[in-house]
Amino acid sequence: LAYWNDYFSWARGNTPVPQIETALAWLGSNLPTPKRSALCWGDARLSNLIFLDGRVSAVLDWEMAFIGDPEADLAWWLFFDWHHSEGCELPRLEGLPGRDASVARWESLTGLRADNLFYYDIFATTRFGCIMIRVAETMEAKGFPLPTADLGSNNACTRRLAELLG
Repeated sequence: LAYWNDYFSWARGNTPVPQIETALAWLGSNLPTPKRSALCWGDARLSNLIFLDGRVSAVLDWEMAFIGDPEADLAWWLFFDWHHSEGCELPRLEGLPGRDASVARWESLTGLRADNLFYYDIFATTRFGCIMIRVAETMEAKGFPLPTADLGSNNACTRRLAELLG
């Protein structure tokens, strides 16, 4: 969490992003005590898997790996499932299990319970929100046109955080 606070301070430049500020404060005030710690992938999402004969044969992009609660990876996976469909106002891919089915399968396969999933939902959304802010700042600095006038503080992540945290 300290890393993402520092990353946010760097990424936003002079751009105020109250949704991320609120989320980071909430995360700090509601930090759960993990029941277990493990190597977490950090970038658990469908596009980071390679399939062979219908089975996962490789897991890519480990640069965000960390030791932490495995629920963080579950929440990151669920966030990207949401972001790349509803978050972008697109239909979900046919055949993919929904959120509840994904959580149930994760619990069944790991033998763990997703007791702190709401916390990690906020954490995942905040992390990607910080990344999107930096992307917007970089694009603007390089003179690339942004798809919206305020991509940094008005994107799917900041809107989702406002929805989740009220």
